Amino acid sequence: MELQMLGLEIMDNKHIEFLALVEKYKTLKEGELSAYLNEFKQHLVEHFTQENELMEKYGFFAAHCHIGEHQRVLEMLDDMISSNNKKEIDTYFTELIYDWFNNHLNTMDYVTANFLINNMA
Repeated sequence: MELQMLGLEIMDNKHIEFLALVEKYKTLKEGELSAYLNEFKQHLVEHFTQENELMEKYGFFAAHCHIGEHQRVLEMLDDMISSNNKKEIDTYFTELIYDWFNNHLNTMDYVTANFLINNMA
């Protein structure tokens, strides 16, 4: 997946890290899934916390919606990890995550980044 840069370095850098971590899934060896899922979740928590804090600090008008989406994704990830369904996890990391990220990047993150670029001093 080619990453669309948003022009806000702090967000773009997290998105680069995110995609690299998603791609890492394809290289996992036997016994590495649990550690990988923990690493992925930790990245998402840090990634989303950073964006949430920026939105709140600068009064982003749609913060509640964007933050709610972050929470939904984390809850879905927790449910998937708890279920330990290998087929579901594989589908998530090889198909679903790309569709979600592309949509999220081109809608919520795009609007958020433009707002922040125009309002951060």
